[in-house]
Amino acid sequence: METLTTLLIAFGTGMVSAFCGWFFGRKKQRIEEIDAATETWKKIVNSLEEEIGKLLAQRADDSKKIDSMKEEIESLKSKLGDFNSVLKRVDRLEKKVTRYEKLLEDNNIEH
Repeated sequence: METLTTLLIAFGTGMVSAFCGWFFGRKKQRIEEIDAATETWKKIVNSLEEEIGKLLAQRADDSKKIDSMKEEIESLKSKLGDFNSVLKRVDRLEKKVTRYEKLLEDNNIEH
């Protein structure tokens, strides 16, 4: 009987020890998993922050380029308007020259 009691106490102690080891080890493992997940999340967030920073810098640079191009477009529009007015003037002058040449030819005057 004493042997059986000693055996049951030893078996019960072993089972309680095994359960406690599993139970507390599981919590520790869970904490390690949470820490690993937190570190991964932090890496992802840092990576995204870097990407956002790069994209914002690129956007600012693109905005400056767009503004510069708008100014250049306005300048080219102005030059085009000047060029069109010159073309109209040249066209009018060519028509005048053609009329004068015809007038000279009709009156047999050499030019």
